[in-house]
Amino acid sequence: MANNVDHPTGRVDQALRELADAAAIWSRTTSGERRDLLESTTRRLALYAREWVDLACEAKRIAHDSATAGEEIGAGPLALARYLRLLETSHVSLAEGELPPLPGPVRDGLAPVFPTHALADRLLFRGYRADVRLADGPVQQQPPPDGGGPCVVLGAGNVSSLPATDALHYLFAESRPVLLKLNSVNEYLLPIFERVFHELIDRNVLRIITGDPEHGRHAVQHELTAKVHLTGSAATHAVIAADFDGPFASELGNVTPVMIVPGSYSRGDLRYHAENIATMITNNASFNCIAAKLLVTCKSWPQRREFLDLVETRLAAIPPRFAYYPGALDRYARFCGRTASDDAPPWVMMRDLKDDALLLREESFVGVAGELALESDSPGAFVETATRFLNEKVWGNLGANIIAPPTVDIRHATEHLRYGTIAVNCWCGVSYALMTPPWGGYPGGDSGNGFVHNTFFLRDPIQTILTGPFRARPRPAWFATHRRSREVMWSLFRFYSTGGWHHLPSLLFHALRT
Repeated sequence: MANNVDHPTGRVDQALRELADAAAIWSRTTSGERRDLLESTTRRLALYAREWVDLACEAKRIAHDSATAGEEIGAGPLALARYLRLLETSHVSLAEGELPPLPGPVRDGLAPVFPTHALADRLLFRGYRADVRLADGPVQQQPPPDGGGPCVVLGAGNVSSLPATDALHYLFAESRPVLLKLNSVNEYLLPIFERVFHELIDRNVLRIITGDPEHGRHAVQHELTAKVHLTGSAATHAVIAADFDGPFASELGNVTPVMIVPGSYSRGDLRYHAENIATMITNNASFNCIAAKLLVTCKSWPQRREFLDLVETRLAAIPPRFAYYPGALDRYARFCGRTASDDAPPWVMMRDLKDDALLLREESFVGVAGELALESDSPGAFVETATRFLNEKVWGNLGANIIAPPTVDIRHATEHLRYGTIAVNCWCGVSYALMTPPWGGYPGGDSGNGFVHNTFFLRDPIQTILTGPFRARPRPAWFATHRRSREVMWSLFRFYSTGGWHHLPSLLFHALRT
């Protein structure tokens, strides 16, 4: 039956044979030719971006003309457009026989990766900086390898651009043909992806399939599969690891913490970061692997109660969202002890958790977060205590957030926290969307292994440190409280997808009308 092309597993067999046959040709495809493919793919993306967003909004029951629709633009075609442009820029350098130049000098062994010299980053993201720590020795870059056999990419269903960007990483950073299996949650994107990636499919270096877990398992176990990449749960990771003994990369999420360093905050500071945290919790209905789940505070901080009240006020003002991800209502009841009355349960933040709480040991993957207070007698001591607590007591090591006044030294945390991404005064999800920082769990931990993105081709990255302004102005367009998010995201998409600087005035106009 498996050899029957009309049978689903037969189609998997045929796809992998075609990819394997094209592997040698793809490895010889020049960087200039790849640059042209990336450019034409970006043009095709512009044709289908609105249909993509409409489908995602329909699936998640988001009003198409609402500010919330900005989430689906930003996490969908906008993220993909930025990644395509950055890969294109990198391949321009490769075509000239050079590695893409880093956007600044290496300092203290950290390689700068943002803001880039391209895409108006310094104008659009003023005050943001991302640096990458590597495993050993001086900073090194390495060109994409000559190529390899097919990679099976098992894409996640929560973020619509994620399967596409994972597939592009293996095509253009590892020179492998890709069989991409969409998750059942977002398989509605198949016709969009087939049209956007038409040229890569036509070259037999990309195949996109849907189907139940058995189809994915058949692809993983296939003799022609040379590598596997999974974005998903630890349980799925265990199944795949038992089925495949070759190179296996994965990204498995974590209980995402927010370390709130005590200090003297103004009322405006507290309101801003209450919005910041509310966004980390509610974005994408909290179905993000780096949705904030645990606030870690200092028990003796005089402003603790005031701040937590503000966070809860902000959460209460954000309408509950349709719980579209499978099993969400069961997880909701399990983690907060309440039964949801409908399929859009209210946000929950539980205070004064104990250090053995379930929320510290498992990712809720639903709109339930909690707060835990630690004893400490100074901001510096709190940073050390909280760093040790997060490393030892909280599950996972994909991403962590730190909120700290500029007067407090947090180097102990940025040097010792074992997370793949640390975001200071902003959300680590922003690092994912920027695409130049490598994305993955800290090596040797519970959140998987390997990194995607990494458009500067850094060798052996282990951690990204993203630093934002203590209070960004204007309010970031990804904030759940931004009233013009949809307009800002579309303006930014038009800028990335066309390269037209004439779109910047519209973008800045909407960004300022928060």
